[in-house]
Amino acid sequence: MKLPDFSVFEPLVRVREMMGADEDGQVQAIPWERLRLEGVEIPLHSVVADPEETLTWNGARVLLYIRDKYSSNARPKYHVSECSTLRQMRVQGRIERYVVTNRTDGVFVVKVVDKHTGRVLRKDVQERLAVCHNCLRQLDWDGYRSARNTDAVVRAFSPAAFFKVYTNHWSPPVATTSPGRGRLGRPLQKKTKGDAMPPWAKDIVHQGHLQVLLHLERHRPVTEEEVTRMLGGPRHHRRFARRVAELESLVPFRISVRTLGGVKHYLRE
Repeated sequence: MKLPDFSVFEPLVRVREMMGADEDGQVQAIPWERLRLEGVEIPLHSVVADPEETLTWNGARVLLYIRDKYSSNARPKYHVSECSTLRQMRVQGRIERYVVTNRTDGVFVVKVVDKHTGRVLRKDVQERLAVCHNCLRQLDWDGYRSARNTDAVVRAFSPAAFFKVYTNHWSPPVATTSPGRGRLGRPLQKKTKGDAMPPWAKDIVHQGHLQVLLHLERHRPVTEEEVTRMLGGPRHHRRFARRVAELESLVPFRISVRTLGGVKHYLRE
């Protein structure tokens, strides 16, 4: 009797990723004190979106930002949801020092780096960063999409308020007592065409695989090298390659693999 490949068995994958376990079933201990204070440096692919489109790491809901800043006057953004900016960062495979935290006072620990030499000029600098506009648009935080002054919504936002609405651990959405109104008591806004996730997306548990499939559906063919960068390394790409036939059964298009100009491509048919 031939056993199935449980490393790609969808129900098991779903449970394992909710637990924050790796493919060998090992659960990484969460350094709670660091997560609450200076933050934890992580690979971007380890941060996944939950059903409410906020960000989680090993089961904990988190804020995400880049540790290094290349100017003392720069004010980097931090992310609270799987927004269009973060999706683009995944596609580009940007190599940065990504940090997750669930600190609630709006203070983030950063490093000031010389952009020419890469030398650290100042480290462990505590600064207040700005939240990403696209994240608030994704969540429609405080009616962002219909607001006349979105800058005011950004200025009023705070991690403390965010974690009151979206607790530090994922839990099913709280039912509202008023039909047609969201968690903040604001009327629910319809998602725009650019923000809407296709119906089949809910069946794709692995967030990295979902990003590749969304890229195929919305944009263009993707090379093996690009998929490797998006997923965080060759091992993750090999896992994706083994699952292509299974993933194809979950999406409304065919996925073909072709070598063009000596380069392996994934194409939407």
